[in-house]
Amino acid sequence: MKTWFDWMDCYYEPAVQEIADDQETKQLKKIVMERLESQTSCVQPSRLGLRKAVVVIAAAVIVCCMGMGALAAVEFPWDGIFGNYFGTDAKEKATELGMPGEGLELSSTDAGCTLTLNGALFDGEKLYLPLTLSLDQDVPNADWSYYAMGTTDQGEGSGSVVLPDEDPNDHKVELMCTLSGSSLKSGKNIVWNIKYLYANRADEAGNTQTVWEKEGNWNFSLVVPEAQPALEWSVPDGTCDPVTGIAVAQVRLTTMRLSLVFDGLPEDATVRDTLSESQIVLCFENGTTRALGSWEDGMREAQGSIDAEKSPIGKAYYEVSCEYGDLIDPAQITAIEVNGCRISAQ
Repeated sequence: MKTWFDWMDCYYEPAVQEIADDQETKQLKKIVMERLESQTSCVQPSRLGLRKAVVVIAAAVIVCCMGMGALAAVEFPWDGIFGNYFGTDAKEKATELGMPGEGLELSSTDAGCTLTLNGALFDGEKLYLPLTLSLDQDVPNADWSYYAMGTTDQGEGSGSVVLPDEDPNDHKVELMCTLSGSSLKSGKNIVWNIKYLYANRADEAGNTQTVWEKEGNWNFSLVVPEAQPALEWSVPDGTCDPVTGIAVAQVRLTTMRLSLVFDGLPEDATVRDTLSESQIVLCFENGTTRALGSWEDGMREAQGSIDAEKSPIGKAYYEVSCEYGDLIDPAQITAIEVNGCRISAQ
């Protein structure tokens, strides 16, 4: 099993994106004006016409800089495989819970691959980004698992999950990418830069190797959609994981996941793995319970740091996050159990 620590050596900072210089700006204006001149008549415009011309110029500049897809108002892709990922009734639940999502049609092409960002959905802590990978020449291999790796301009890292392929012969692969980081906030403008695409193949023993990779620059500018903030519980002093004895310092709940923060960052990888594989159960106000998923089904992730500035508790920590598999109102969760240790809502 690979945790956050196994991938640390592969992590890198993205290159700084340079702002266009004066020469590039002048050339852009020249292109815009040439387009406008080819479409205007010889009639002297009125003052109102001049005002309209200013608006047209501004719109043309936006189109040249951002692309037509950025201006199109589209609905978040709830239908099909993306809807299956979030749940069949996810659209209604998301609207009810204050996270309607944002539909997007943004494309970026490099190194023979086109990435299309179809939308953005924010749960208050993590940004979900349904992405389509299109190969210009090759047909994706059905036995390979494709992934995308990138960061935002603020340094938030992204991960990805391969989604079921409805048409293996369409030169496309559907991915669900995610971004997380303390600086992600509703209404914030971000630039997401993907620099590495790759595919893994597993052998009969379950070992994986990278069999395809592409390096490039695929950039997307977007606004983080609206979402309710995470619900944080107060954890009574002395609350510990019964298996390792490590204290539980914080519980956070969003509409899509539970995060457990443990006090301190264990040096022993076996201890970290034990915490990551804890049996976690949600208890609801109607008396029902639900056991959360495992690493194998892609429902969990873990991270940690000794840097107090990056920590949600202001000191060294280890955090395990589990997705529910659908959208849930956190207020309906009355308690959780960690390896039998019950923590009630405060």
